[in-house]
Amino acid sequence: HLLAAQARAAGLRVAAPETAAQQTGAPLPGSEAETHALIDQSLRQLEDRSARRVLARLAAAWESGDLAALEDHEIWCECVADEGDRAFLRRLNDERNPALASGIEAGHRQHRRLFAAVGALHMTGPHSLPRLLAARGFTVERVAFDR
Repeated sequence: HLLAAQARAAGLRVAAPETAAQQTGAPLPGSEAETHALIDQSLRQLEDRSARRVLARLAAAWESGDLAALEDHEIWCECVADEGDRAFLRRLNDERNPALASGIEAGHRQHRRLFAAVGALHMTGPHSLPRLLAARGFTVERVAFDR
């Protein structure tokens, strides 16, 4: 939201890469049992403070540009106990990437200059946004910033 506010203040056009329904619908489990399991897991992670530890590690990896740590997120996130958890992560991240890539591609087809902001985990894995864009013919280059 901060980037969007800054862009609007600068008089730039802001377009969301996905609708609110797409973004909020992705994390919704498919069944009532899955919903209860997700709520239970989330509450346990809050109670045992693992959520705080995992979010701190995720933020540190993002801040330092540690793509390897982000790629290994599933190993250290303390959030994958079974195939249901893996499916949830795929829904939350990987399955949204094709629509994000399509939105970016559409903007380029309209010859617009774009700055696309997505969550760090959309940049990881075999179905990552950079890989999808490269498969569509884009030249994708990671830019490392000096600290």
